[in-house]
Amino acid sequence: MSPAGAFLALWNDLEHGREPEYDDWHTREHVPERVSAPGFRTGLRYVDRCHPLHRYFTLYEVDDMAAFHTAEYRDLLQNPTPWSASMRPSFRNFLRVTCAARLRFGYGRGGVLAVLRVTEDAGAAARLRALAAMPGIVAARLGRHDAGTPTVA
Repeated sequence: MSPAGAFLALWNDLEHGREPEYDDWHTREHVPERVSAPGFRTGLRYVDRCHPLHRYFTLYEVDDMAAFHTAEYRDLLQNPTPWSASMRPSFRNFLRVTCAARLRFGYGRGGVLAVLRVTEDAGAAARLRALAAMPGIVAARLGRHDAGTPTVA
């Protein structure tokens, strides 16, 4: 199946002791702010508090790569709210990857997520289709990283 759009994948850990505030901030301010920006469709957060690295994963689905270049989105990055500004120094192991959608097979969203970094080659579509057809898998997607999008340190 042909994809539409793009997505932003974020991995992070957090300074010990700030997890309850992070959960509140992420739910009540951060995601609503982001999905109010033009072109942003959804924001999903996954947590594995027992994982030693990248315990938090957030996935934003957007209409296309242009969503990352709007004045509204740049303003969110460059002019954080006081609460957002207070949370940023507590991020650890932060990784932000914007991707143009390349392939997607299957439908829906599962309650569990696996994220793999792979190299796209001639067999990528067949492998992704086979992955999406496996028992218990509802969808699989492939995106290509675009390093030309705005970010924060």
